[in-house]
Amino acid sequence: MAIIKRLPLGFLFIAGVTSIIFSAAIWCQWDNEKKIHEERQISTVNRFASSVDSLLSTQELVLSFLEQSIVDGQELIDSDRITEEFDHLIESNPDIAMLGISNLNGQPKLVRPRIKLDPLFNLLDYDETRDGFINALNSDRVVLGRTYRIDGQLLIPLRKTLRTDAGEPIALIVIGLKIDGARLFNNHQHYAAYNTLTMLRDDGYRQFISTHLDYSSAYTNKPFIFSERMGKPIPLVDVIARQYPYTKDTFKPYLFYNERAQVVIARLDTYGLWIKSIILKSDILTLLISPFLIQFSLLIAINLAALYIIRLLDAKQRQRDHDLLHQAHHDELTSLPNRHYFNNHLSDWFKCTKKTFSMMLINVDHFRLINDRYGHLVGDRILQEVTARLKKFEKKDELLIRYAGDEFILLTPDIHTTELRRNASIIIKALMLPFQIGESELRLGCSIGIAKAPEHGKTLTLLLRSANIAMYNAKKEGNTFNVFTFSMAQTYMDRLEIEERLRVAAELECFYMVYQPQVDANNTLYGVEALVRWEDKKLGFVPPDKFIAIAEYCGLMPKIGNYIIETTLKEMSALQKSLNLTFQIAINISAQQFSHIDFITMLKQSINRHNIDPKRITIEITESLFIDDINKVLPILNQLRDEGICISLDDFGTGYSSLNLLRTLPIDELKIDKSFVDDIMHDVQSLKMVQNIISIGKNLNLTLLAEGIETGEQKQCLIDCGCDLFQGYYYSKPLLLVDLYEYTSESK
Repeated sequence: MAIIKRLPLGFLFIAGVTSIIFSAAIWCQWDNEKKIHEERQISTVNRFASSVDSLLSTQELVLSFLEQSIVDGQELIDSDRITEEFDHLIESNPDIAMLGISNLNGQPKLVRPRIKLDPLFNLLDYDETRDGFINALNSDRVVLGRTYRIDGQLLIPLRKTLRTDAGEPIALIVIGLKIDGARLFNNHQHYAAYNTLTMLRDDGYRQFISTHLDYSSAYTNKPFIFSERMGKPIPLVDVIARQYPYTKDTFKPYLFYNERAQVVIARLDTYGLWIKSIILKSDILTLLISPFLIQFSLLIAINLAALYIIRLLDAKQRQRDHDLLHQAHHDELTSLPNRHYFNNHLSDWFKCTKKTFSMMLINVDHFRLINDRYGHLVGDRILQEVTARLKKFEKKDELLIRYAGDEFILLTPDIHTTELRRNASIIIKALMLPFQIGESELRLGCSIGIAKAPEHGKTLTLLLRSANIAMYNAKKEGNTFNVFTFSMAQTYMDRLEIEERLRVAAELECFYMVYQPQVDANNTLYGVEALVRWEDKKLGFVPPDKFIAIAEYCGLMPKIGNYIIETTLKEMSALQKSLNLTFQIAINISAQQFSHIDFITMLKQSINRHNIDPKRITIEITESLFIDDINKVLPILNQLRDEGICISLDDFGTGYSSLNLLRTLPIDELKIDKSFVDDIMHDVQSLKMVQNIISIGKNLNLTLLAEGIETGEQKQCLIDCGCDLFQGYYYSKPLLLVDLYEYTSESK
């Protein structure tokens, strides 16, 4: 009933909002319609002006050609030959309606095609032809005359005086361009019925008009506009000339508005012409009437529908509240209780202090890869199947919850570790069974963290944190479970502290670089490998093998990697310039940084900024980079090679690379892992492995570099095996920049 009482106010609000939207929509349509016609008018004027200029220029050339053809020294050639020239030209040029020659007194002497003329007809006797004839006699150029009608046909005349070799006028030639049925001067140049395109002469007469209206006096009378300021009509051409803001010799369409119309004008100064396109505002409004009526009808319909809906709200409010409450507390995809339900109702499990229960936090391993590879639709189907399998193990007094995207929580009254372990094993085995997707089978696993209440947490936050820590430890091994122990918490908190401090360090760039030399068999410096170090004010020195993995996990490697590249190239550029020495600079690139969209751009910018030869840079990658998706990695590697950058495959032999894949990759160097070098002197298998790696590299024309050399015996053994380059504490530990300066100075 409360909603019904508020009905008038609610309805007025909806009516007001829809009216504002309606008004805004009509205004936008009006503004858009104007802009559309602005663009069309300007385009029409540009196109028409270009066509007119091209046509008239062509006809000028025709007249010049005719003058050369029919003037023989001091006189015209015989009339038969002129007739033949005229007929041929009319036949070959569809724009020409008529050709004629008159004497200097204005009397026509030859007209093709032949028409009936009064024997006393004289061009000087008519207003339409007099000025153009006189102007042509007084000019050496072609003169565009007024449009006039002859023998029932409208023509645009182009006149030129024929002169002897001495420059004396002997006759006047005229080309009459068609208006009706011509390619250019036809009544189809205006782009719509409501548009009028006019070409005005400087003397105020229309040269041409394209319109759907019928102007019987279009070419005989000058168009005038009444001037309120002057109190009398003034020629339209004078108004246009005053409104044109540019110099007359500039062709540039100018758009302006007056009280009645939207107008575009332009100047074609070569022939003394103005081009004008006009659309009445009333015509634009007419175009909007139909959409206006449709939208107004829609406005009325919306308001009536709103009134009807408001009247129904009271009857449906309870059902609606119930549905909303269910939606708020349940997952739409799986219909399981969701995180919101979990947060609001877990307190019920803690109400009784004597009640004990356990929480099993179930995380589907690598579920993100399913979405990435097969799409979210397949991912949703997998989640629904996972839910169905988990519900089979949900007992009457247990509660299954979808807590997050790929995380589920099972609350159970069982607290016995043996029973919990048994249930966790059953769940893992159930989720390990293949999932059928079309004709394919997908196999997944899960990691489960188990925590008991109140032993491992007396509040929701503490219990969930304990289960999460146990799950995180299980996830390290994959497809297993862990019951929370307090020793796990300390390890987890240490990791969180490192992650927290690492985020600050990455933001403030609190790192520094060290460089380990690489030498050849003659102990000559070949290059250095850049290695990042971090010493935190609170944590002290944090080993790279500890913080690099965390940086990868929380997505900080692209930022840290950019620091490594920029700092390394900056420091090595300065060192090489100061010592006048060049050597290779090896930089490790993580998989996360390598796949970043801006990696190539940032690397090239840094190389250019520090003026380093790309051939002196080696990018070190590991096998894990291309194991998952070589098709994504290969184009980037090829792009690096195209830039001249060397590619080194680090830790070769520790992963799962195939020889065929190795042959496919555009790499220049194989780096033998320290784990093989450590045992090379006392383990035959390690020695054979190194020999095989070197043999493979040699067959593929790759450079071989061994790292982790600590004794002279290891060095000599590797030399005997055919290794090219060497790196390790036997030669030098990783050096700070100042120490590297001394090292390279001595090596030099």
